[in-house]
Amino acid sequence: MRKPFLPAAFAFLLAATSGPTVAAEKWQRYTNARFGTIAEYPADLFEPEEQPENGDGLAFTSRDGTAEIRVYGSHAPSTVTDGFPRYRNWLTKQEVDEGLKVSYRAGGKDWFAVSGEARGRIVYIRVVGDCPGLSFAHHVRIEYPFSDKALYDPVVSRVAKSLKSGGCRDDQK
Repeated sequence: MRKPFLPAAFAFLLAATSGPTVAAEKWQRYTNARFGTIAEYPADLFEPEEQPENGDGLAFTSRDGTAEIRVYGSHAPSTVTDGFPRYRNWLTKQEVDEGLKVSYRAGGKDWFAVSGEARGRIVYIRVVGDCPGLSFAHHVRIEYPFSDKALYDPVVSRVAKSLKSGGCRDDQK
C-alpha cells in the first residue's frame, strides 16, 4: 500500500498553519559598560545604532526600520524621585503624557512593566532595579507597529526576560 500523499499533505498543513513569524535565530547579548545593564536582542532582525556619547545604553533598529529596541541604564530613580517604587509611577506618567494608552501593568518590589499603544504602535517597557539600597534602573523599551504585533510578541517576551543587572560593581556602591 502506497502513501505518497501523506507526507505532502503534512508539509502543506504545517506550512499553512504556521503563519508569519519572526524567525529570530541569532540572539546576542548586549552589556552596557556604564551601568551593567544586560539584555539579549535578535541580531538577525535588529542592527545596533551608534553608541551615544553618554554611554547610557544602545538602540537597535529592525532591518526594515519599523521597530526599535532600546536597552539602557540610568540613575533616574534617585534623580527624579525618592526611590524605585515612585520611579515606576513617574516613568509611567511620562509615557502617558507622551500619548501612551496603557493596557498592561505588572511589577514587583524591584521591577515593573508597562505596555500599551501610542500612535498606532505598541510600546513595551520593562525596568529592573539594581543593587540593594541603590537607585539605579535597567530599562528595555521596545516599540513596533501594531500591525506587526503577532510578529514581535515573541521577541518582546525574550528580550524582556533577558533584561537584568550585571551585578553590583565597586563604582556603584
